[in-house]
Amino acid sequence: MGFLRKSIKDMKAMTAAAPGMVEQANQLAAQAQQMQAAQQAQAAQMQAMMQGPTITPGDPRLEPIAGVTIEQYATISKAAATAGADENTLVRLALGRGVDSETAWREAYDGWNARMKRDMQLATHFGHLYRAAGWALQQHQQQLLA
Repeated sequence: MGFLRKSIKDMKAMTAAAPGMVEQANQLAAQAQQMQAAQQAQAAQMQAMMQGPTITPGDPRLEPIAGVTIEQYATISKAAATAGADENTLVRLALGRGVDSETAWREAYDGWNARMKRDMQLATHFGHLYRAAGWALQQHQQQLLA
């Protein structure tokens, strides 16, 4: 009989606690859905940014720095990375691709890096240009070898 009373008492306690447990489970489920929605939105945003140029021509963020456009900067950066260029070679590459002076290159280098650190959309835009510069460089090398 003692066992039956204890079981009934345990069942009453469990029944009393059940609404709170159900509420807690519902709250956890709602939080999980919110987190999933936020992750999906973030993934969609990243995918959109990676699909193509994200900044339209004429945007003030694309204004040249020290006379160096972001397109020039991407092309020079890709050429330097492909060549494994050191700092001096990088400057020579920049001068050979239309940059006015070493001072202008250093200003552009520092300026573009600073701008991109503050602006993910600009950094993504640069990434597209950098990839395109790599493709163009590869095509040029293939033509030279043909």
